[in-house]
Amino acid sequence: MNLHEDIMRIKKVMGVLNEHSRSNTIMNMINDIGLYNTIKMMGNYEDVLNYINYEDISDADKIKFIQEVVELKSPNIRRTGNISIHDMGIPPISYDSYSNTDREITSFGMKGVTINVYKNGKFAGQQVVPYDLMSADSIDRSFKTMLKYS
Repeated sequence: MNLHEDIMRIKKVMGVLNEHSRSNTIMNMINDIGLYNTIKMMGNYEDVLNYINYEDISDADKIKFIQEVVELKSPNIRRTGNISIHDMGIPPISYDSYSNTDREITSFGMKGVTINVYKNGKFAGQQVVPYDLMSADSIDRSFKTMLKYS
């Protein structure tokens, strides 16, 4: 064996991981125990995002993460199975705008988000939008919000 092979074998035996293998290990952890638990094990979400490409997190994993946060945090807040933006201490999250209608996310539940609808600047009601019907952009904004809250 040459010196390079010996060094590689020692690193492997000693558990020294290179950047590529750390990324793979973290992605495997996300697949096995979920993003929420991976973040908790790593310390915080910045530590996880330092080793994986943000775009590698699928919408399904983002939704699962949101649901995990709701499931773990909502019993401590209201026991209603949802978390409002008021509980989180943040302003409403823009969902979309069209034809003088603005919609804003006001709470997160296990199956979807509650949205306040405003027409011409006036409150016009609420809607519940299931996560699987949300746009990728809305899921991403919701995911980033829940990362900070978790």
